[in-house]
Amino acid sequence: MTIQTYWDMSEAERSALTEDAMEALSKVELMTKGVLDPGELALEAEPTFDAITKRWHVVGDIAFDSEEDAAAFVRLRPRKVDSDWATGYDLQFVGSPGSAAADGVRVKELPDRSEVLERGREYYTRRKIVRESNQKKASDHEKACKVRSEALSAMWEDWRALRAEVGEAKATLATFRDYVELAKGDAEAAARFLRRAVGAERISAAQRLLGESFPGLDADGNPLPAAGDESALEPGKVEGKEPVDDVAF
Repeated sequence: MTIQTYWDMSEAERSALTEDAMEALSKVELMTKGVLDPGELALEAEPTFDAITKRWHVVGDIAFDSEEDAAAFVRLRPRKVDSDWATGYDLQFVGSPGSAAADGVRVKELPDRSEVLERGREYYTRRKIVRESNQKKASDHEKACKVRSEALSAMWEDWRALRAEVGEAKATLATFRDYVELAKGDAEAAARFLRRAVGAERISAAQRLLGESFPGLDADGNPLPAAGDESALEPGKVEGKEPVDDVAF
């Protein structure tokens, strides 16, 4: 079985490819170049800390078993030992009455110390392993994506350039059809005026990519020789005379 690659196709065939078709051909291109497709990056989910917790009534950084005890503490209007950035954090002072309980009572689900010491070490060790593994996966995937991109860059750049040329060729053809209408159906006159407007190169590209022909012009977009004449003449030029404007139609 013969495998058809992107480069086995003609310009017209390549320019007509859809993005989905290009994605399919990209896989063929990678295969023929011996490059693996890295696919999507899949990272392992980090572990969660599943400790047994208890409901506490917290005032500042102090926890109470009951809401009543916490409320009683708040009523004592405890002062907070504090510092201020303006004077430096090494200079401490006693805050205003109630400053240690300024946020009131908050209910939190928290584990006790023994629970954290028992389960926390295992949790952090496992999280460190997973994070380092994910970092390596991400780094390897980035390198593989770069190799993939380099292997496909010429193919995609060619396709995008051809698509741009096709857009320009279609605009050229649309202009030609407008000119034919303006020239009351005289396609050869319309083609001559089109060549003045867009140049031979764009006409040649339109013929090559769209399979269209322009009466009186060759594949390169140049005027065909008149019957019995061996050389093509510029529009409006008579041999041995200066060019003159095209006659009215």
